[in-house]
Amino acid sequence: MGQSTRIGNTQRPQTASRSKRQSRLRAHLLGGSVASATLWIAALSHAEVVAYWSLNTLNPLAAPTIAADIGKGSVDASGLGIDAQVYQGTAMNAESGFTAGTALGLAGMSANGSRLDVAIDTVGYTDLSISLASRRSATGFTSVTLQYWRGDFWTDIEMYSPNALIWEVRTIDLSTLDGLEDGIALLRFTFDGATGSTGSARIDNLSLTGSVVPAPAALGLFACVVARGNRRRPNI
Repeated sequence: MGQSTRIGNTQRPQTASRSKRQSRLRAHLLGGSVASATLWIAALSHAEVVAYWSLNTLNPLAAPTIAADIGKGSVDASGLGIDAQVYQGTAMNAESGFTAGTALGLAGMSANGSRLDVAIDTVGYTDLSISLASRRSATGFTSVTLQYWRGDFWTDIEMYSPNALIWEVRTIDLSTLDGLEDGIALLRFTFDGATGSTGSARIDNLSLTGSVVPAPAALGLFACVVARGNRRRPNI
């Protein structure tokens, strides 16, 4: 007697189960590929120093333009006029390898309204933030206004009052100001509120940080990783 051949729907449950396992594995592999690529892109986008001034070597009356110690940029102290001063600095907010040296400042009620301009090359950077060590004397400048140049006029970003008598680090978020990113950022500090003839304000260790803009090649690789993960078809 010959053997009978099993036909019909007896294999369908097994086939359906295999299909589900394959789908789950493909989703797992794709998710892993996307997660790995996302972490890789995020690593490229961590905050880096765009430009930094230690302000440790100053002669603002003779040489008011101060080049950045790190990055590309310049501080223009000519707007402080004859009221520009050189003070003892601090190590607060200093980059590695830079010690407390001198600090840039101004003094006297005649300096109310004086300004300090900063120009920074931000090509290749986004999500910017500026920080500095700041302080004033008891009768010094109670108001410091940070502005940025929009191409036609100066626009306020933030006004703050430096701490009297002791140094502090002031950080101002610029990440919402897209016009400052990936180009030339122009910033201005304006000082006001001094009430004494020797009232002073000073800044030190001025730093602009930002996230590196991923290169087109990196973004293309991200897309390839995702596409490759989506095409993988393991046999089970």
